[in-house]
Amino acid sequence: MGNLRKAWLCVLGLFLSTLIFGVEIGLTRAEFNRAPDFTLTDIDDEVFSLSDYRGSVVLIDFFYIACPPCEVTMPYLRQLHNTYSSQLVMISITVSPYTDTQTELDSYRKDNEMSWIIARDIEDVTSLYGVTLAPTLFIIDVDGYIRYKHAGSQNMEEVEAELAGLDEADSTSPSLTVQRSPNNPENTETVTFTVTAHDDLVGIGLETIELYVDGNLVKSWTSAGKHTYSSGPYSEGTHEYYTIASDKSGNVQRVPSVGAESFDVSSPLPPSTSEDQTWIWTLLFIGGFIIVAILMTKKIME
Repeated sequence: MGNLRKAWLCVLGLFLSTLIFGVEIGLTRAEFNRAPDFTLTDIDDEVFSLSDYRGSVVLIDFFYIACPPCEVTMPYLRQLHNTYSSQLVMISITVSPYTDTQTELDSYRKDNEMSWIIARDIEDVTSLYGVTLAPTLFIIDVDGYIRYKHAGSQNMEEVEAELAGLDEADSTSPSLTVQRSPNNPENTETVTFTVTAHDDLVGIGLETIELYVDGNLVKSWTSAGKHTYSSGPYSEGTHEYYTIASDKSGNVQRVPSVGAESFDVSSPLPPSTSEDQTWIWTLLFIGGFIIVAILMTKKIME
């Protein structure tokens, strides 16, 4: 049975790769960006949000009823759900919400024995996730990060392999992190950046990790692990930084994924003058007391 199942999966993969509507083939290792949250109403009129399922592995399937590759993929999605129902949340979202009505989707669900969440994309989640082909699958780990994306035709055996281990807490996502110390530096202090990268940072073999400050490359590393770099002091004002990691296949992960983090540098406050002022007032008081005493003594002597 195992060999027969593998043979069936290979045939399915080859068949999918020849479909006209699925011309973009293969696996794209995602950059571990946080999966955008969204809220939809399923075809049973139940409101749900992606964030409701934090702590579970989630597979999102973007499809539509009249999509031939989607129809071919459906039996395998059903098999995935039956096998991993206790570990996997599956959500199918039609990218054609006004053609695929609630009634038609209900009928489609019954015909295909879909016992998972089905919803119409009336909130433009398709654009939020940058979907351009159907079907497109996203696999999201327990921490809410996109770990894999399959656009168009897919090798479903790979999809199953990718699910392994993603249900473990404290997963490696995000694989690339950067921290800074101190949080609010002065223009007399150095700033230490701590960049941590995991071995499985990107798809095929970590190549470089680069740290940029104010748009300039200041340090690079070629190995995973925790790295530190100190620089400065920096001039007063706002400074920006970000990190980029790449693998030997050209996949890139950037933190943050868009823009840069920033920190503000201030000048140290001048020494407090409160003590000096206290001494001045004390001397004035003593001087005034002495003058009054002299005047009173002079008056008495007269």
